[in-house]
Amino acid sequence: KLVMSLKGGGGTMIGPALDVVEKKYKKADKVVILSDWEIGDLNNPAVDRILRKMADKIIAVTTHSEPPGYLKKRVHIGSIS
Repeated sequence: KLVMSLKGGGGTMIGPALDVVEKKYKKADKVVILSDWEIGDLNNPAVDRILRKMADKIIAVTTHSEPPGYLKKRVHIGSIS
């Protein structure tokens, strides 16, 4: 049975996806991260290293929290009332 009041608690882990991007898509021009930026492994040194290394390629799209300041291409999507 689906629980309609179920809400996420944050904590998306992006490290594994960033590892794949770093290893298999080194020549990519852009990397788009669509998230609420409630990322559980954001303070992980390995994740931080990859994000900083790819910062010029990353477009950080958020629906809630702000991405790290070193990611300069940021888009905030708000709700329409």
